[in-house]
Amino acid sequence: MSALRNHVIRLAHQNPVLRPHLLPILASTSREASKGKKFNRADAGDVLDLPAVLSGKKDVEKWESLIRMKMYDYDADSDDRKEYLAEARKQVGYGAWLHRNSATGKHLKELEKRLNSPDLMKSEMD
Repeated sequence: MSALRNHVIRLAHQNPVLRPHLLPILASTSREASKGKKFNRADAGDVLDLPAVLSGKKDVEKWESLIRMKMYDYDADSDDRKEYLAEARKQVGYGAWLHRNSATGKHLKELEKRLNSPDLMKSEMD
């Protein structure tokens, strides 16, 4: 099942037009597979760690997509999702600071604002 899930994630990455159709599938299967899953920084590290190379809007959008997909591993309004998003905000803020004098920094600041949106905790898929 995880190999199929990985293929669907790659497909969603490569085809933004398909995301509205694929993300609900991923969210529902993720919720079923991870009932009661607790936030673990080591488990989420591969997604949350600041990418070594961020060179523009496309890289920032890819990272945002990864962060959002991983978010659905945790139940809506759960403390674990809040903890995950807090860690994501911290990493994005650090990236924005590192790239503060470049266009990439501007895109990271925009991502930071989107991650601070109160609507993010309750998505339309939950």
